[in-house]
Amino acid sequence: MSKTRGIIFEAEVSRDVEPGVVTLYDMSRYANNGVMTGVTWAQLPSDLWVMNLDGNDFINFGTGIYVPIGTFSTWFYTTASGAQQTLLAKDIGGQNNGDFTFDINMADDKIRLRLQDASPSSQSIFSNVAVNTAQWYHVVVLFGTGGMIMYVNSVAQTDTDAFTGGITNTAATFYLGGLAASFGLTGYLAMGELYNYRLSAGQILKRFEATRSLFGV
Repeated sequence: MSKTRGIIFEAEVSRDVEPGVVTLYDMSRYANNGVMTGVTWAQLPSDLWVMNLDGNDFINFGTGIYVPIGTFSTWFYTTASGAQQTLLAKDIGGQNNGDFTFDINMADDKIRLRLQDASPSSQSIFSNVAVNTAQWYHVVVLFGTGGMIMYVNSVAQTDTDAFTGGITNTAATFYLGGLAASFGLTGYLAMGELYNYRLSAGQILKRFEATRSLFGV
């Protein structure tokens, strides 16, 4: 993948496709399109179309995405608690250098970013508080050089880590919404974006403020 500075994945935000089409189109110039399994579309009162997942659904982007330093952001809404729910993962299981998991943690319903290194060992950071069901959240994680940082609704979370790993396991598949058919999100995903650079706090706030009304936040 080109290392050209910029956004390398931007999920489509309107359903301009016929029912039954299983491709999630990337609106960036890189065409990192994903194949949807079980995912349907739902329309919010704001008229925005969002992805609807039932806990077994996922979007598969293959193994080609490689991002050692960057930012991932998305809006999500869950109707479940007490379950591990994947937002993004590039992880083949076990302890593998370069594995990347961004999810809702089963133990406490906090948002978690977990990265793994060559030791192998894992480093995790968590949101300040557990997420509520039936509520929209804008979440952003920064990774790579500069360490691990999380923002929830534009607010930097207290838990950080100096570990500089990224999305670098070339053998692992890149997924949204589930780790294949396991550990899936029950709820909605929208406006997923992956950058190969780190957004600033000001840029994160700007994106949150520009889109929050679409989600009633």
